[in-house]
Amino acid sequence: MYQARHNIIVELPRLCDYVCDLLLEESNVQPVSTPVTVCGDIHGQGDFVDRGYYSLETFTYLLVLKAKWPDRITLLRGNHESRQITQVYGFYDECQTKYGNANAWRYCTKVFDMLTVAALMDEQILCVHGGLSPDIKTLDQIRTIERNQEIPHKGAFCDLVWSDPEDVDTWAISPRGAGWLFGAKVTNEGHCNCSSDSEGILDVDDCDQRTGQCSCLMGYTGLQCEDCEEGYFTNSTNICLPCACDSFGAVNHLCDSSGICVCKTGVYGPRCDECHPGFFHFSSTGCRPCQCHNHTNNCDPQSGVCLNCEGNTQGSNCEECKSGFYRSPGSAPIEACAPCPCSNSTSTGTCHTNPSGSPACDKCLPRYKGPQCDQCSAGFYKASGVCVPCECNGNADPQGPTELCQPDTGHCLRCNNKTTGPQCQLCAPGFIGDARAHNCTRPTPRLIPIPANTTTTEVPTPSTSSPSMPTTSTTLTSATTRGVLVATSSSNMSTTLSTAATTQALLTSLSSPTDNTTAALTEVSWTQFNIIILAVIILVVLLLLGFVGGVYTYREYQNRKLNAPFWTIELKEDNISFSSYHDSIPNADVSGLLEDEANEVAPNGQLALTTQGNCYKA
Repeated sequence: MYQARHNIIVELPRLCDYVCDLLLEESNVQPVSTPVTVCGDIHGQGDFVDRGYYSLETFTYLLVLKAKWPDRITLLRGNHESRQITQVYGFYDECQTKYGNANAWRYCTKVFDMLTVAALMDEQILCVHGGLSPDIKTLDQIRTIERNQEIPHKGAFCDLVWSDPEDVDTWAISPRGAGWLFGAKVTNEGHCNCSSDSEGILDVDDCDQRTGQCSCLMGYTGLQCEDCEEGYFTNSTNICLPCACDSFGAVNHLCDSSGICVCKTGVYGPRCDECHPGFFHFSSTGCRPCQCHNHTNNCDPQSGVCLNCEGNTQGSNCEECKSGFYRSPGSAPIEACAPCPCSNSTSTGTCHTNPSGSPACDKCLPRYKGPQCDQCSAGFYKASGVCVPCECNGNADPQGPTELCQPDTGHCLRCNNKTTGPQCQLCAPGFIGDARAHNCTRPTPRLIPIPANTTTTEVPTPSTSSPSMPTTSTTLTSATTRGVLVATSSSNMSTTLSTAATTQALLTSLSSPTDNTTAALTEVSWTQFNIIILAVIILVVLLLLGFVGGVYTYREYQNRKLNAPFWTIELKEDNISFSSYHDSIPNADVSGLLEDEANEVAPNGQLALTTQGNCYKA
């Protein structure tokens, strides 16, 4: 026994606190569904407390049941569940006697203040501990009572726990000093109160006298038709409206007080009658998600075609790239498309991926080429970022490269029609004319006539009496043509050049072809012209060599004349002596070398032997 009492003292505070938390969640009018067993006024042997020796054990047992099955046990407050009454009718003394203090009493009275005051079975039968109150006409008035307190001595709260039914007409004062006595007439009036302002009452005179149920319009329920039936809502008014939930899109036909139905997956709207954004194909199973590869959340609610594709995509499922965009091979459809590296000024702006995975333009505009249409086509070059035609003045070689000109500078690669220059705008060396007019030609060669006045000067040839002396003859021919002296020399080595005829055949002039003093001109080829020029050069070199040889021969002749040996004969008494002199005569008079003198006999009797025209004086 001691152990049991000790456990109650230890566990009772925790039990009371736990049940208080449960009671806080209950309404003043707690709904109860049948079947149900109703027990009332057991007074310790059946009531909660008072007038019985086991009040504490009874109430503790009820608290354990409430803690174990909170939805199946409903405890209503009575007139003895108060501090004042329990101190008079024995519960306080019982706790004091059993445990030596009032702690258990205090724990239990804390629970008393939390107990609900009424129960409504199947929304038809009202259960209270005491009775009715003249201050209460509706259940809502009971719901507004502040019950978490000590029971007052009067008022609606007091009447519900102290009033008693009695065989009286209407209301009478209770001899107990609290509550009222009421008769059947009051009960019937309370049951059939169909004259209220409820919008749901069909007929104020039509009432069930047994239950007090008024006749309600469709969609209304409650004794006085004050509530809406399932499938109806008030929408913040006193009128019950049908929920009108779609049979396909809604989970059921019910809605909340604002008329919003509970929708299936992918369905939305107050009536659940359309697909939620991001879903399509409304059916009895709900709506299916849009298949747009995460590029949009919207699609046509009927067909499922994606709308407003992002990421530069298009197509019924946003699976394709827009024109001017591409996606690398192997990329997932959820990846965005990148812009094509193709300018609209050089290409159509669209592209594809080549086998290497790099983007390549679909089609280049005229003048452009390359994978990205950023290069100039043959016959064009880039100027200020734009490909323009090569400017070769129509002189580009058709047999040359197809590019015609450098792609960066525009300089022509190969010129034709005897032209040259960056744009083939000049005549090639050796040609004259207008390259842009395509008339570059060689200068016309012409023959130079031989002058009529040609003088020949012949220098006398000195000779010696010696037969071994070489004979050299020099002929100086002077041909004056535009102030040019042409000299030729002939010797015994057969160095003889005929200048007159050769000069007439080879020398050319670039003077006007209309000169009346020139002979007729003959058109020659470029090779022939080069051969003629080479022959003229060789002729000039030979002429110079001949001139130098003539001068050299003449000087040798003069030296030999001065250094020629001579013989002297001395007549002595018995013999004749010969002597030869080879040295030059010092201080000789050169002017006398060319004079013709007669042979003389020296005054000294010596005989000098000299050749004609070559006499020396001793």
